[in-house]
Amino acid sequence: MAAAILYAVAQLGKPYVWGGTGPVGYDCSGLIMMASRAAGVSLPRTTFQQVYAGTAVYSFSDLMPGDLLFTPGSDGTAEDPGHVGMYIGSGLVIQAAIIPDAVATPQAAIVATAQVLPAQSAGHWGFGG
Repeated sequence: MAAAILYAVAQLGKPYVWGGTGPVGYDCSGLIMMASRAAGVSLPRTTFQQVYAGTAVYSFSDLMPGDLLFTPGSDGTAEDPGHVGMYIGSGLVIQAAIIPDAVATPQAAIVATAQVLPAQSAGHWGFGG
């Protein structure tokens, strides 16, 4: 597994903390920022900024572990997502959420995706698996 995914998985069970960037707790974008940092990739702090990082992924079949998934969340819209999680493969998403559903996001709720982490294989952003 890639460093970002390993980092995120190691945070499971920690509390949701609004504005949190660890190590005690995280909010959604704080978890993604720190997990990406563990893989050597610098991302902005907030979901509203992270949605503009990387390259858009236009099909769920093109998602790679490490790609980011954006949803409206409680403070955003489909046009301006307020929540982010990381695809970890096998149809699973890891996220920091107030509701303890750390590894599930309904596909219908996803409004944007982005590849932000360098791939192991040339020509694709995201983790090569």
